[in-house]
Amino acid sequence: MKINNKPQFYRDLILISVVLIVVFGIYFFSLFNQTKGEMAHIQYDNKILFSINLENGSRESRTSTYIVTSMPVIEGDKLLINNVIDNRLDTGDGVIVFENSYVIKGRLGYVLLEYSPEKKMIQVVEETSPYNICSNQGFSNSAPIVCLPNYVTIVFGDIDVDVIM
Repeated sequence: MKINNKPQFYRDLILISVVLIVVFGIYFFSLFNQTKGEMAHIQYDNKILFSINLENGSRESRTSTYIVTSMPVIEGDKLLINNVIDNRLDTGDGVIVFENSYVIKGRLGYVLLEYSPEKKMIQVVEETSPYNICSNQGFSNSAPIVCLPNYVTIVFGDIDVDVIM
């Protein structure tokens, strides 16, 4: 005796299609309704070092700021400016600024950040870290960027929001 399984197959196919449509619908709805932050707050160990207004690029610093005339270069555990070793930054204290690039010193070493005025976003370009996870995250203006081995985080939005690692 032969049993016909076609009606069950079509019902399963319809159920799977409906579930996929609902899942993708929720994903795209959340993707397009993400609120973009107006401010990026760069923190070391939950202490804000400085903030960048993503709309106009202005900076509000809460630590020592050193403006330099050439792009800083990270070579291993050293920071070079004009091919000279720079030792002005302490761990979690101070920021070196070159145009829209910023260097801070995390627990493991230096972290180079870049603000893009065209995209109104920020990213970690380079960091001293074994896996370089936060530099692989790319630009963001809503999802936090976390450099956990360096205790560096970039959070977006209201300055009163507390983020704990």
